[in-house]
Amino acid sequence: MNRIALILLTLWLSVGGPAQELLTFELALQNALEHNHEIRMARLDAEMAENDARAGSNGYLPT
Repeated sequence: MNRIALILLTLWLSVGGPAQELLTFELALQNALEHNHEIRMARLDAEMAENDARAGSNGYLPT
């Protein structure tokens, strides 16, 4: 009797668990691009260079 109850409890717990979320290629690629530190650093470096270029050319603009 205990064996049957244990088997039924095990089956009930395994079926009641949450399903995994579907991961599409686009979602995986987006996730990788958002969390890749090298890509983030390259984007920030490009932004910093653009800001430096703007700051450097501001002296040539008329006032």
